[in-house]
Amino acid sequence: MTGFGGGSKLEFNIVISSNVENFNLATFLNDNTNYNGSGLVTINITINSDITISSSGSFEPAFDTGTIGFATTGSVLNLINNGKIIGAGGAGGSVSDGGQNGLSIRGTDGKQAREGHDGGTALKTTMTTIIDNTNGNLLGGGGGASGVSDTIGGSGGGGGAGILPGSNGGQTGTQGTDGDPGSSTAGGAGGSGAHQAGNGGDPGENGTAGSAGNATAGGAAGLAGKFLEGNANTTFTANGTRLGNVS
Repeated sequence: MTGFGGGSKLEFNIVISSNVENFNLATFLNDNTNYNGSGLVTINITINSDITISSSGSFEPAFDTGTIGFATTGSVLNLINNGKIIGAGGAGGSVSDGGQNGLSIRGTDGKQAREGHDGGTALKTTMTTIIDNTNGNLLGGGGGASGVSDTIGGSGGGGGAGILPGSNGGQTGTQGTDGDPGSSTAGGAGGSGAHQAGNGGDPGENGTAGSAGNATAGGAAGLAGKFLEGNANTTFTANGTRLGNVS
């Protein structure tokens, strides 16, 4: 990393050359530079090829610019992505919740246990950002699939894809089967008991709902994670590979 500046504006050049989990730009600058958190700044970041920036959970962006002073001062982030930024996979819906057929509330998103959870965000921007994604991948995490409940056995939904893939949903009853967890490249298969539960989404794809059981219909599937959160702040000079939702 290099940093220099004249007058009232600093400039930092940063190369990311090793895999990183939960990269927060504001934290990085605070820990590694003399930036005061509020002055005008230009930040040039290059992510090398074969480098992956990932997340430890579907509620945490893989790359987050953070909320610091430069977000609204006219500063700019120039990002060249030659690697992969990928959100975490959403968990598959579970019906193994003490006989409640997946109707209990699970998680901070308020979803029922049987519902698939949304995939995680790849990149969140809170400042003016210009991205060259010619050789890069921006991938929202795959959505988790829903589980399906049945009088003779409920099956768990498959987990969504991500470097941290979504966990599988659990089963209940004599004919229920667990779903499979997702992998880094593909969603997990849903349990195939008396009724088929949904499959988890691949990177940037939605999960699928489970089929209706005899007692209780399958829950809603999780949505694909966002490849970008902060669209109003962000301009692409080259799109490259972008999979998932955007806001």
